Amino acid sequence: MASAQKNDTSKITSSTKRYNLYMQRHKTFNTVGWVLLAPGAGMVVGGLIGVSNTDFFSDANSTSFAISSVGVLMMLGSIPCFILSGSNASKAALELKTSMVPGPGGYNFASVGLKFSFK
Repeated sequence: MASAQKNDTSKITSSTKRYNLYMQRHKTFNTVGWVLLAPGAGMVVGGLIGVSNTDFFSDANSTSFAISSVGVLMMLGSIPCFILSGSNASKAALELKTSMVPGPGGYNFASVGLKFSFK
């Protein structure tokens, strides 16, 4: 019986580590996505305002186009970050449902069904 308890503890530890890893990745990718999206949108808006305030063939107009282009690329770069963030959140939720990770309020979720343990 002692070996079974030891085995359950190692399962809990490894499952908790995987859950924490997926949640950390989720938070990191989500933050990177927002860091790319918000300034990128600002650059697009600023570039479009610069384009509307200058002549079509001026140097300032080409600079505004460049700023808008970089902003669009930043916004497009945020899309994979949000996709990866959601994927890691799903993996963390699956890890919480299918393994012995302590949940909120001291509940444990078992792999076969839902097991509540009150501590």
